Formats: sequence, structure tokens, C-alpha cells
Amino acid sequence: KNPQCSKVMRPALMVTGGCDRSVRLWTRFVTTHPVATLLGHRATILDVAIYQPVGQILSYSRDAVRGGGGLTAEIQYGQALSCALYNPTLRQVVTGHVNSSVSLWDVETGRRRLQILNAHGEDELICLELDSSHKRLITGARNGTIKVWNLLNGLNLHKLEPVTNSEVTSLTCLHDNKLLAVGWSQRIIQYDIAADLYVRADMSWKSSGVHKADILAVCQCPALGAVATASHDGEVIIWSLSSDQSENTFLVSGDTTGWLQIWDISHYALDIQHKVSQCQEKNNNNKKKNKNCALCAPMYFSNSLSTQSVCEGPTLLQCWKAHQAGLVSVEVLEAADRLFILTASADTSAALWTKDGDRVGTFGQEVVWNIADAAAYQRWVLLVCIKLQEQ
Repeated sequence: KNPQCSKVMRPALMVTGGCDRSVRLWTRFVTTHPVATLLGHRATILDVAIYQPVGQILSYSRDAVRGGGGLTAEIQYGQALSCALYNPTLRQVVTGHVNSSVSLWDVETGRRRLQILNAHGEDELICLELDSSHKRLITGARNGTIKVWNLLNGLNLHKLEPVTNSEVTSLTCLHDNKLLAVGWSQRIIQYDIAADLYVRADMSWKSSGVHKADILAVCQCPALGAVATASHDGEVIIWSLSSDQSENTFLVSGDTTGWLQIWDISHYALDIQHKVSQCQEKNNNNKKKNKNCALCAPMYFSNSLSTQSVCEGPTLLQCWKAHQAGLVSVEVLEAADRLFILTASADTSAALWTKDGDRVGTFGQEVVWNIADAAAYQRWVLLVCIKLQEQ
């Protein structure tokens, strides 16, 4: 790439800049490609500098533009999305792509700030998660590998001990940096990512044989002290971590046809133990219990008017078609003192919405948005808006 300048950040990391207007991070352990690429300069980069205390990279180009933590981004389309999440600390959206790249986007403008290439080599990147500090990113791949990254500079910190070579489909990090990983192994694997060196797999969760199909998703509700896992056969299992409870008002879900649903859960499952007990008695469902899980009987809810579901579902407030292809990720986030919904789709786009159906914009679009300007939001036509009466 004809680098014009370079700096060594630490013995294992080098930063270069050159005529192609990109800043690249290199490690001596992988010399075939950079571990991260910073985009945004419009002219040849003349010099790079490193501010060691915070691990920040500064760059200076021929057109007298200085880059750093506020680098602008070039727009790049056509990379199929596999997952996305929001980082409230850095106020950035993180998207994962099937070509094993990761992009960091400014939620207030929609511009890209950092790109990590070849995160898992040639293997497809499947899922993302943040650690408790929100300064490290955890990625999971189709080949079963899990890696931890520094979000400030894109450096790969370490690789977690794999249990199998089967796909890791979802990750969630508990408050004490205990990472839970699920996938085609049909088990819950725990890692202590607070460790600095080699991170071994913890198999203490008695999850073997609970799910009968591949586990596709895991998520947590810290306020309720609960973890939920969902498998390919439609089974959802609630794992209770504590008895502490607080109020939640709505739930957002997405499906494989690109539709987004908003559910009213303000009065749903308040006595979840009693509901599970009723479901078990009604369906003669004898599920095992274990020390990690006070509740391991599956609970179901449906987005249709049918009452065929085992347990009565929450009220569906509204839904709309957010993308042309299936949704691979949905998340509720808070920014500019408002609640927004982040969606990522197999149609290669990631978008930001209000809970009322207004679209803020699509990440990477040509027009930069201002998240604080509600008047500029695009009023999205609700193709379907369903109100269900409480039964």
C-alpha cells in the first residue's frame, strides 16, 4: 500500500498510513493483512501519532485534516450483515458481516468510525457481544471460535478456548464479565473474560439435554435476573439467576421475513413461577431442573390471534416491515434521551427506528442524520398495525 509513515504502538502492534488515505493497524502475529482499518481521510496521510495513555491513534493528511477518535468514514455497501448491537458507552453501533468484518458506526450521524477486517479469517462471523465495560467486543464464528477485541484500537486481545468446532450462534455477557455462549452444541458454555491470559471454558451449567435442538439465541434481563435461551424447534427456556424484579414495559422482536413486532409486557409473566407450573401441569411436561436454573420449563408466545400457544402471550401493540429480507438482529437502545430500535437484516442494511415506527436512517447512507432532530425522521408507512384486546 506504499505506506508514507508508521509508528509502533507497542511491541506487538504497528500503525501505518499512506497514499491510499487509510490508517492500518498491524500485529507481528498476523502479517498477511491488517487487524483493523481506519477510513475517512480524503488525501495522502503524511504522519501518524499514538497517544499511549488511552490507546488513541492520531493521523494527519496532506489536505491539513487531522484524524483520530473522530475519523469520518467512506460508505461501503454489499456486505451481508449477520448481527448488530449498540454500545451506549462509546455511542456507537457495531455491525458484524458474513465476510468476517466488523464496522463501528457513530449513532448520532450514521458514519463509520472503525473497521476490523478478517476477524475470523475466512469463517463467517455470526454474533457479537460487549463486555461489562463496553470497551471490549466479543465475536463468535461459524467454526466455533470466540475472540475478544479492543474497541478503541481494533486489536485482538485473545481467543477463548473452543469446546467444539460447531457454530456459535449467540453470546451474552453477565454483569461480572461472565460470558455465556450457545450454538449448535445445544449447551450453555460459560467463560470468565475478566482473565488476562488464556480463557478456559466453564462447563458448570447443567444444560446438556435440556434443549432438543440447536440453540439459536441467548439474552438476559438484568433487572429480572433471568437468562432466556431459544432453540430451532421454537422452544424458549427461562433460566433464573436471582429473584430481584423491576418493571419492564415493552419487548421488541423480529422475524425471518423482515417484520418488526412491539409487544406490551408491562403486565406479562409477573408470576412466571406460577405460569410455568400451570404449563407443566397442563401439558404433563416433566423437565429437569438444575442448580443454575430455577425455571427450565419452556414458555411460548405467538404473534398471531390464535390461542394455540401453551401459555398466553403478551399483547402485540404494532408491527411493520422494517427490511426486505429477514432480521438477523434487533436491539432497544437509548440515545439523545430517547428510546430507539436498532435492526440489522440479511438485505445488507442496518437501520435505526423510533418505537413509534419513524425511521431515523440507514447506517452508511449518503445523507448524514442528526439524531436529535426528530423532525427529520422518516415517517415509515405501517403496513400492518395490530391492536389485540386483552383476553
